[in-house]
Amino acid sequence: MAYNPVRKRMCDSTVKHKYSSILAYLEENADVGVPIDHHEYFLQLGKTFAERVARFMQYEEAYRKRYSLVVEWV
Repeated sequence: MAYNPVRKRMCDSTVKHKYSSILAYLEENADVGVPIDHHEYFLQLGKTFAERVARFMQYEEAYRKRYSLVVEWV
């Protein structure tokens, strides 16, 4: 879902989109304007927030590479 604005070419990065909640998954104390409950799968990525972010970024990079094969990445 975080990539919808990128796929729609509204921005070139998920962190640049005004209504993106992706920062809640990248910055431990991010203020995204609304309360965020992290998804249970995110919580299972590691014991600490830093471990979860590192693992999350591995998945994100794999997604970007796979998606760029299908569609020209912005």
